Amino acid sequence: MNIEKETLQHAVEVVFQRTARKDCTLQTFANDLFLESLLYCSEAFGRNVYQEYVLNIMNKREKQGFFQFSRKQFYTFLPYNLWISTGEEKYLKDFIRFASELKESIGRDKDGAVVAPDDGRKCRISVMILQGYATIMSRAGALTGDTGWFDEAVNQFDIYRKALRDEKTGLWHHGRGWSDDPSFLSPGFWNQAQAWCLRGMSEVLDCFPPSYSEYGKMLSMINETALSLIRFQDKAGMWHQITDLPDSYPETGGTALLAFYLMKAVRKKWIPEQPFTDATLKAITAVLKYLNRDGSVSNVSYFTDPLRTEEGYRHLPAFSGETQGAALFLMACAAPFLST
Repeated sequence: MNIEKETLQHAVEVVFQRTARKDCTLQTFANDLFLESLLYCSEAFGRNVYQEYVLNIMNKREKQGFFQFSRKQFYTFLPYNLWISTGEEKYLKDFIRFASELKESIGRDKDGAVVAPDDGRKCRISVMILQGYATIMSRAGALTGDTGWFDEAVNQFDIYRKALRDEKTGLWHHGRGWSDDPSFLSPGFWNQAQAWCLRGMSEVLDCFPPSYSEYGKMLSMINETALSLIRFQDKAGMWHQITDLPDSYPETGGTALLAFYLMKAVRKKWIPEQPFTDATLKAITAVLKYLNRDGSVSNVSYFTDPLRTEEGYRHLPAFSGETQGAALFLMACAAPFLST
């Protein structure tokens, strides 16, 4: 299966023109994810205008005092991606200090899993917290050469895997402890939770040299996750809002993010070329059908903290026009044309 590069480039431009009209100066999860996706598109399609847009936003942030590291803002990490894209060291200023303070101060539950930064009860864990925290730890290790940072990232994945992964399906629960009962598992398997989990594995593994002692463990984990996920991709190429329930709606955001990181894993030779290349291209082709004429993207699940009922996930609204959905869509479009 092949996808014409011109088709994806046109789709990217339509989404960019619509979403870029919004004010992305404020440092939010959705805005940072959109800016991160533009850096990928700049490389994939050779369009410097996307990187220039990101740099312009960052300049505005610096002038307004918005450019800072935050304990509550580590689900995505734009400065590191800017450093990769531009080579400018200023984007890494204070990163190691921030990572050190985060590691020392973040709360941990009874099993040692890192918890939500504002969790006074020290019991609320989620795959979003895992992927953000572990990525920061592994990047600190890559920058310093200290494998102790890598050990911290792997240890968190070990703890979280035992707590959240379902042995029968191989899928991950969104979180634990988000109720009066600290041991309560969020029911069902939210599609975006699977995608963010895969993102964390990929970003962490990307920092490890093959000589690192736990490299094989993370490689095994990303393979078992990829193999579990492919079982639930539908005939059209989509994954659904509740991943193992085909009668829940096809969910664009998680499908797009899964396509990006499965393709990255193939390029990095972490997972076999087949069946994952075909599965990824099928997913990207499917996602394109949810692009509206006005540049908005349909069927993107509303972002949420872990919920208490499976029905809550099933009926979580699917939006069009959200910045987060645009970002995930752009990542999927860029995926086939990124270098390793």
